[in-house]
Amino acid sequence: MNDESCCLVSCDKPLDQDYWDAQYKAKTTGWDLGLVSPPIKNYIDTLKDKDIAILIPGCGNTYEAAYLLEQGFTNVTVIDIAPTLVKIIEQKFIDNTCIQVLLGDFFSHKGEYDLIIEQTFFLRFTAGNASKIYLENAGAFSKRRNAFWFVIQ
Repeated sequence: MNDESCCLVSCDKPLDQDYWDAQYKAKTTGWDLGLVSPPIKNYIDTLKDKDIAILIPGCGNTYEAAYLLEQGFTNVTVIDIAPTLVKIIEQKFIDNTCIQVLLGDFFSHKGEYDLIIEQTFFLRFTAGNASKIYLENAGAFSKRRNAFWFVIQ
């Protein structure tokens, strides 16, 4: 397998920072819709409180974050493990004080959020008990312990 190929079904390499950074460097991001996911957009449109703390883990190209900001949300945090991507996102939102862009591992991140929005991040956790670990960590972030939105396509 090519070192910079996107492995959507199986992968013989760990899905670590080097792997994800290589995907963005090579532009092998087949999971990227190129726009905010319609079900997530519809959900965002139902939210009334524009000041809630929102986290987008494994944020990718941040279409959801951009849409949230366009709709007037004031407390958005995005986190991704890929340095190449995070540099691009930082530049995209350089003058916007309503978003915090973080380079880091979701599982090492500390914070409290009213809502966690994600589309494909959860899908990378299919082996063993990884999805259970994700949900336990996501629950630790939630102020309300029930504020999750998952879209599995």
